[in-house]
Amino acid sequence: FGGLNDLKKKIIRQVKDDIYEKDPIRILRAFRFKHSLNFKIEDETLKTLLRDKSLLEKVTPERMQDEFFRILLMDNDILYDLYEAKVLNVIFPHVNFDFMDMALKNLKESIEKPEKLFKREEIREVFVNFWNEPVGKEITHLQTFKLAVLTFGEETPALFIRRRFAASLRICTKVQNVIFAYKYLKNSYEEDQDILAVDFIGTFFRTYKKETIEAYLLLYFTFKSLRKFPKKEVLDFIGLFVKNRFKSLVISGKEIVKEYGLTPSPFVGDLLMYLKAHQILEKIKTKEDAKALIDKYLKRGSE
Repeated sequence: FGGLNDLKKKIIRQVKDDIYEKDPIRILRAFRFKHSLNFKIEDETLKTLLRDKSLLEKVTPERMQDEFFRILLMDNDILYDLYEAKVLNVIFPHVNFDFMDMALKNLKESIEKPEKLFKREEIREVFVNFWNEPVGKEITHLQTFKLAVLTFGEETPALFIRRRFAASLRICTKVQNVIFAYKYLKNSYEEDQDILAVDFIGTFFRTYKKETIEAYLLLYFTFKSLRKFPKKEVLDFIGLFVKNRFKSLVISGKEIVKEYGLTPSPFVGDLLMYLKAHQILEKIKTKEDAKALIDKYLKRGSE
């Protein structure tokens, strides 16, 4: 079939017309090889591929995960190529191109040029490394972010990801929480709430602490062109979160319950997130600082 000659010319050519009927995942694989190996899909092959793209609906979720999660690690160009070929819409029928374009372009620039966001080198390094940190066993923050961007138009993203890719509950929840956290922030900002107030951040942490970086970064991408948007303050907060997110709280929940005669409850959980917000913002640094804040919090709650 002239396979060696095609390899030399860097051409992807189908062997038979029914190749995608037998295994539709080859449609995605053709695009992956095109972008990873810098090949060209031969014209007739491309026509057949586009004709049969709807066959991707028949691919099992497990095989779809294996192939598409690899694509998520590649440069964004492949997603644009898949969108232009209307293949991406088969996998993500409610993909919002404008949102996808805004989020992916801004994230790529942020990772490649973190100095535009953060002055301190230590924060830039941790920020860039964050995107390669694992979420569960099979995926990274970069991949979950891209999945969130692609499923932004879905009503129940977690259920969609589960059905489409047979992803773990942890991944499904992570993707959905990135979307919901961003929407919560966006609505709050548009309602003129102070999204950088410690009380607001403490409440945000109660539900979306693990999605803080992605949600606030997406908010920054969305509104950074607006003069009134607090760009510097939002980036400063993201930087502090990046720097301090793994630091243990200076006082534990058990200590608080024992010393203040409280019982484990959602109230104590809210208090812990309130303290965590202060610590990440570097407003408290010692146990004594935390206790003084707890006294104020409890007094405020009793009024």
